[in-house]
Amino acid sequence: LDEPPCIVHRASFLISTKTTTTPSSHISPSNIMKEKKIVFIHLDLGIGGAENLIINLALASLPPPQDDNIQSSTKNEELESLNAKVLIYTTHCSQTHCFSEVKIPTGILSSSVAIVGSFLPSTICGGGHALCSSLRILYASYKAYQDHPDADLFVLDVLPTSIPLLTTWLKCTGSVLFYCHFPDKLLTRDTVNGVPVENGNQGVLSSVKRYYRGILDFIEESTMRYADLVLVNSNFTRQEVQRVFPSLEEELEEENLKILYPPIDLTKFVVPNFDEKMLQKQNPIVSLNRFERKKNVGILLHAYALLRSN
Repeated sequence: LDEPPCIVHRASFLISTKTTTTPSSHISPSNIMKEKKIVFIHLDLGIGGAENLIINLALASLPPPQDDNIQSSTKNEELESLNAKVLIYTTHCSQTHCFSEVKIPTGILSSSVAIVGSFLPSTICGGGHALCSSLRILYASYKAYQDHPDADLFVLDVLPTSIPLLTTWLKCTGSVLFYCHFPDKLLTRDTVNGVPVENGNQGVLSSVKRYYRGILDFIEESTMRYADLVLVNSNFTRQEVQRVFPSLEEELEEENLKILYPPIDLTKFVVPNFDEKMLQKQNPIVSLNRFERKKNVGILLHAYALLRSN
């Protein structure tokens, strides 16, 4: 885990400037992270890239295990200075569809997971996914603050809807970090990266959906600016955020809109044999994701065509 510690230290610097009067030049990452409490808030703790990110950041925030027999990605010299109590709040975590780190009872993070708001619906008569998700993340954030008002850092991702709840209405003393995997505005069923797709819906229903989606898009843009630090997963995503949310370019300074490429625990991977691949002249592109419109798999075909032409 090369990058998470740096990001946690960066978030911790925000904590220090918000909760202490110590000059920043006197603050070191090792001092900042002592006895801190970090609360992660994630909508559905299943198996996916977003969940993998949350788990890796949570692992990077834990103190190193004392038992030498424990094999964990947290046993890393770079993490020696990290010593935080980690909690993960979610509205759903199925034990048959989750990462091993949160499986009960063996998962290293299993005791840190709190499931709240599972009674809230994920859809209304098969629709309203985004609205229900917003309500669920609002409830999860409220419960997280209610249980841990002394948290030093709240980390949210996917939806920024509840950030003003924490920062303005509940007036949390800790800092708030938001990780934007991709603007939700560009992930609707009727678009591919924001480009409208013909779906057969016309007339009044189509107008209502546009109005409904417009409200949600406005909420996404207006709430994201309340975060102390916004992270994106690539330069492309950063450009897309600035393009579809132009007001954020003015509100969020460059220092508060950073890139954190999704961290990978390389200890879980087989060492690749590059020499053999070079001899066979194989250069495969592997896409691991759900096969659906919003993943825009077509862009890989264009990329492959460019590689072949070069």
